[in-house]
Amino acid sequence: MTNRTKPTCPDCKSIMIPYLYGMPAGPPPEDGGADDFFIAGCLPDFPSPKWGCRTCWRKSIYGDDDADSEN
Repeated sequence: MTNRTKPTCPDCKSIMIPYLYGMPAGPPPEDGGADDFFIAGCLPDFPSPKWGCRTCWRKSIYGDDDADSEN
């Protein structure tokens, strides 16, 4: 991943992780670390979430605290 700042979930205040579109080389570690991600597949819906929360499963299109929830 990159060194970009991960947003905080507005619902539960956990760190959100990015969605990865396409075919990854392997499964994510699911530990919330720098290389953690959600696998979103090769055919995303629009608008597609950019960030997700592993604690409360909120999906964020924008990745900021004002983001809409698709959950």
